[in-house]
Amino acid sequence: MPPSPKARAKANDPEAAPIPFEAALERLEAVVESLETGDLALEVALERFEEGVRLVGGCSEQLKSAERRVESLVEAGGGLVAEPFELGENSGEASGEASGEASGEDAEEEAG
Repeated sequence: MPPSPKARAKANDPEAAPIPFEAALERLEAVVESLETGDLALEVALERFEEGVRLVGGCSEQLKSAERRVESLVEAGGGLVAEPFELGENSGEASGEASGEASGEDAEEEAG
């Protein structure tokens, strides 16, 4: 469903408050799906692409802000140290090192 003219104007307004992360991600998924169909006129496709770029930027900023908030809550003196969070290659979960599990290659090397 295409955004209403009011929603489109709000999305183009840099002064507008950012939409919640989950709502932005949901809209981004809808934008990607509409672009993947290939059924859009060129101008409409470009508008959707621009909207997607704005949504990605907004999501990225919100994630960075959340990361800064989490790091500010971690106290190095209390025995907790902020470490970068790494995603696993296949599952989207924390990597084996971060979760304390050996990767498949490491397990093979240890066994052999």
